[in-house]
Amino acid sequence: MASTGNGDRKIRLLAVYKLLLETSAEKPITIAEIIRRTNREYNLNIQHITIYSDLDCIAIVDPRLQRQVRHGTGGTLCWIEKE
Repeated sequence: MASTGNGDRKIRLLAVYKLLLETSAEKPITIAEIIRRTNREYNLNIQHITIYSDLDCIAIVDPRLQRQVRHGTGGTLCWIEKE
């Protein structure tokens, strides 16, 4: 899948959010894994700094993500805390 400009950002945000919906405190995802999977599954070339911006945007829409980002031994971990 290839798109340009604003379309890439929309696809990227939705792809990252979709990956986050598959997570939990018991099964977090690393930033590196988000980048690998969005590249593999959606053919998006994403930078680390972009992911942090995306997480901020997603947290506005879904507050369950807020404060669920922390640094672990395998990198930065994030997840959506399910109710």
